[in-house]
Amino acid sequence: MNVERLVEQAVERLNSGDVEGAKTLLRKAATLAPLRTDIRDLLQQCMEMQPSAPRMKIPARTEIPRQASLQVFPRRRSHFWLWVGLGAFLLLLLVIGGGAVALYYYWPLVPSLVSRVPGAKVQEEGRPTPSPTPTPSAGSEDLERAREKAASLAGQGSYQDAIKTLESALEREPQGREACNKDLAKWHFELGKEDSRASRHSVAIGHLLRSVELDGTSAEYHFWLGLTYFRKGRTGTGSQKTRDLNAAREALSKAVGLDPRNLDALEQLAKTHIALGNRIEARDCYNDIIDRAPDSIQARSAREDLRNMGMR
Repeated sequence: MNVERLVEQAVERLNSGDVEGAKTLLRKAATLAPLRTDIRDLLQQCMEMQPSAPRMKIPARTEIPRQASLQVFPRRRSHFWLWVGLGAFLLLLLVIGGGAVALYYYWPLVPSLVSRVPGAKVQEEGRPTPSPTPTPSAGSEDLERAREKAASLAGQGSYQDAIKTLESALEREPQGREACNKDLAKWHFELGKEDSRASRHSVAIGHLLRSVELDGTSAEYHFWLGLTYFRKGRTGTGSQKTRDLNAAREALSKAVGLDPRNLDALEQLAKTHIALGNRIEARDCYNDIIDRAPDSIQARSAREDLRNMGMR
């Protein structure tokens, strides 16, 4: 029960003359609030009062000054488990650090320890383990056989059969095409030269275009492509003739760019410029031939052509 409520009931009992009842209530209040001196004083007054004594009139709502009550501080939380967790964390760090140091210092001894295990293979220091030789697949073996067969056919002059044999193998093993491009380019070039000499210019151009597509670094391939276009354009008419001569000029210019000392390509480029009506470009080509090889057959032919053109 509330202490204040007990005190109020005790005061009411005193006002009604029930001293014993007031004492009982005040004792309960004093038990609940032992530090309240005002309750003890009031209880002492009740003890001194006689039951027959005149009643002491106390206002029912008398404010009784409160004394400082006993302050009970909250119990501090224990930090035991916090310290336990911190200690465990530090111990873990210590173990990890010790393991790293031990691994750093004792790692060189591991191969010698492993070598004692039966069946264990350890790489010797300073000797790299040779990588296993890749086993050729069935497809690569077929391709190698096809290359050998095609090379044999090309050696006999059967370039068309050689190309068919190798292309058929490359359809089954396309990853080997890059290694075969130079062989295919050479065989197409040989076919193109034969057709060009036989005046089969359209067929020859097809083979020569394929050769420069497979290997665009050969000045000779570009020279023969330009020469064949020039021969075809010289016998042609109209716009087709102009297209062939322009294609010849482009191919011969690439040949000269790949090999500036190719006098045959320079001479043929000059003749192509003349056929196109480019006299200034033709003169420059002839002068290049004369400057690079003044005693060559091409230089003598260049001087004669310049005289015929009325130019020097």
